[in-house]
Amino acid sequence: MEESKTLITLKQGILLEKRGMEFFRTIACQVKDPKVKEFFNEMAEEEVVHLKFLTDLYNSLSKTGEFDSSVLERAKTTEIADHVLDEDMIGKIEAASFESAAIDAAINFEKKAIELYSKRAAECEDEKEKEFYTYLANWEGDHLKDLEDISEELKNKVWNDNSFWAF
Repeated sequence: MEESKTLITLKQGILLEKRGMEFFRTIACQVKDPKVKEFFNEMAEEEVVHLKFLTDLYNSLSKTGEFDSSVLERAKTTEIADHVLDEDMIGKIEAASFESAAIDAAINFEKKAIELYSKRAAECEDEKEKEFYTYLANWEGDHLKDLEDISEELKNKVWNDNSFWAF
């Protein structure tokens, strides 16, 4: 295992997760609808969970020089919130609104995290490390899919409301 690249990746991941957490918390504080607020709070809490795993792993690796596979086992047993927004909630978000812009910005956060974790998983030789980064990339991929689904629904809503469809 290349410790320096691993520690650098963990630091980058910690920074991304902190930024994501703060971003989602800020959005949650600013939205008015309780369901939309809950959605962004759940996203923030999942970033806290990711942050904890990365921080624990960084601390362990810094002290022992070894990749702690128990962190991955804890991650696998952590409950993941269901971020599906129902049509009622989607109806409360305007496509050109602050919340919609926040969803698009969140998509970019998730893409950066997936890129970071996927790249490190492909580069590393340690199987435990590879499995951990693959797991994180997939977890972020679930977030990305949820956000992209919401963004698509909002786009379709605007297109329908404004008769943009050709048929």
